[in-house]
Amino acid sequence: MRNGSCGFTLIELVAAIVIVGTLAAVTLARFAAQDPYAGVVVRDQIVAMARAAQHRSLGHAGVQLILQPQGDTLQMRIEDADGPLQSSAAPLRALLLSGKVNPAPLDSCASEPGRAITDIVPFTLEYQLPGDLVLADGSPVTSQVHLCLDGDPSLTVCIAATGFAYAGECVP
Repeated sequence: MRNGSCGFTLIELVAAIVIVGTLAAVTLARFAAQDPYAGVVVRDQIVAMARAAQHRSLGHAGVQLILQPQGDTLQMRIEDADGPLQSSAAPLRALLLSGKVNPAPLDSCASEPGRAITDIVPFTLEYQLPGDLVLADGSPVTSQVHLCLDGDPSLTVCIAATGFAYAGECVP
């Protein structure tokens, strides 16, 4: 008969549990962390949809760009009087989308992000025939539309009164 133990000691079991727990915590933190490019993806999709709306409005008036968060997704639609023309969705996750129309010359997303755009109050821009922008209520965009993600200046979309959209802070 062998004189010895078979199996693991209590110290070996505790060490294994500590190692597995540490690995699980590090792995979970990596997967749960927000993707650093999520804001860039949303910003670029908003720019692409705004440019597509501007392009579609060249032939006729009444083209609308509608931005509407729904849960963790930003729904973007281009519509005209005949119905939907194009739609896209971007993973909004925990990003906060806000907008400001006709901002003061030195306003930025860091200093004044504007009103929050929510699923209850979507943000609608209408492209008129000569290339002018108006809001859903009919008020004109005289300078720019400033869209901010998380108040981060690097995640800003600017749409000029002519309808041209670009990534970055609005330049007066």
